[in-house]
Formats: sequence, C-alpha cells, structure tokens
Amino acid sequence: MNWLSDTPEYEKLTQEQRVHALEERVIKRIWDYANARPRSLAAAARECKLETGVPSLNFEWFFNHYPFPVVLGAAKLDWMSRIQVGDLFGPFTKLPFFKEYEMFLEGVDVDPVKERAALIFPWAHIPKGGNAMAIHNYPVDSTEDPDLRTERGTRIVRPLGNPTVIYVVESLNDFLANVGTEWAE
Repeated sequence: MNWLSDTPEYEKLTQEQRVHALEERVIKRIWDYANARPRSLAAAARECKLETGVPSLNFEWFFNHYPFPVVLGAAKLDWMSRIQVGDLFGPFTKLPFFKEYEMFLEGVDVDPVKERAALIFPWAHIPKGGNAMAIHNYPVDSTEDPDLRTERGTRIVRPLGNPTVIYVVESLNDFLANVGTEWAE
C-alpha cells in the first residue's frame, strides 16, 4: 500500500473521489513543506465545501486562497504500475503520463511555454516522496539549467519543442523543494 491507499475503504472510492483525496493530500504536503498549514483543517475543509461543493480540500479552493506559483492537477493513473523506471529514458513524449500531462494542460488552458504547471500522480515504483511524482515545466526559462540546483534527488529532464519547454519528472518532495516556500511568506 502507498501513501494514498493506506486504508481498505480506498478501494470503494470512485475515480473522482480518488483524485479529490490525492488533491487533499498534496495540499497538506505543500502546507507542511512551507510551514503554512492553517490552524484549523476542519475550518478550511468547511470553507472549501461551501465554495466548491467538494467535501475535501481541492486545488480549485487552494488557488483561490494561496499564491502557489504553479498550476496543479492530480491524476490517479491506474496503469502506472505497468510503467518501469527505465521507461523514463525511452521516448519521453510517448509515455502515458506525459500524454496525461498534455491533456491536463489543455484542460486548464495552460500554455507550457508561458506558464508553470504540474500534474501530481502516485507511482508505486518510487518510494521517495511518498510514492507521489510530479511531471512539470518548472522552471519555464529554458536558458536556466534545471540540473544546477541544490536540492537532492533524481529528476528526469527533457527539453522539448520550439520554443523549448523543459519538462521534468521528479518526486513530489523534490518538486516542492524546487518551487520553494517564498509563495507562503
């Protein structure tokens, strides 16, 4: 079991409920990383339900209340168990989660050349970061070398397209370290 499916009740959830559960866990992880957790999670959840109609914390509510610098999406990709780590070194644009990321960008109307976006998904093959991974385009500036950084961890970097967009796959923890906490100050 991983950090998302740590209870037997998880199997009874619908796909939409699974995504909402993932969004809530990601929001809590972001808050904990930035030391920005609200005093009352129950009050935040009530406020979220009033504003969005969803009984759990979600990205729509989060972005209305916090200036996080990256548009976030979440996906529970059941077929990820068939993807091996070595597959990351093959044709990157043919990987199913890259295609899912492209659909996410289209769905939220984000231009990856101009805006930052990340799709968070669980992947059991990666124990670091609580099995959560992020595919993102942070940093956007292709003149910046994404491998010159101080955080530890493994990241797969693929500059693609013209103009160049730098796509990165890394653990959620490394993604949060990359984004930093300045947005929460």
